[in-house]
Amino acid sequence: MKYLFCLLLMGVLSQIDAAIAHNIDSNKARLTLRDGQAELRLHIDMQHWFQALQDPAAWMLGDTDAVMATNLTPPQQQAFIKSLIENNTVLHLNNTIVALQLKSLHTLAHHTGQTELVLEGLHRSKGLEIEQVSLTLPPSLGTVHLNVTRPQYRMLAAGKTALITFN
Repeated sequence: MKYLFCLLLMGVLSQIDAAIAHNIDSNKARLTLRDGQAELRLHIDMQHWFQALQDPAAWMLGDTDAVMATNLTPPQQQAFIKSLIENNTVLHLNNTIVALQLKSLHTLAHHTGQTELVLEGLHRSKGLEIEQVSLTLPPSLGTVHLNVTRPQYRMLAAGKTALITFN
């Protein structure tokens, strides 16, 4: 009986470890490339990022261009973040730079401490195959888990089949 209980317990614990292994607690980025538009959604631990931005050592190491003052008001913090993210995020599509602008910054209700930043930009690769993507984010963000998607849109008539191919 003890042997069976031990096997059962080991099985449950291995499932818990597998579930925990798929939970990524780091900063996340999703780059979506549509015809003529690029959208970058960043999910950031803002408290951790503010600590890094307010650390003079990070500035001395080149992780940020300026040290963020600790006494900034929320609008001043947003202006600082906007300037930092727009000036230090570099997106290249097929070796052509795409200027990204911060469109929104808001706290996510379902992720404690996570803030979503949405950046958008227009590119000239509309209708062309994007063969190469290069993205650089501010070093002060630390490690970021990146997901790049390229949606394919089709009209699916009632009862018909949509054929989608991937190269």
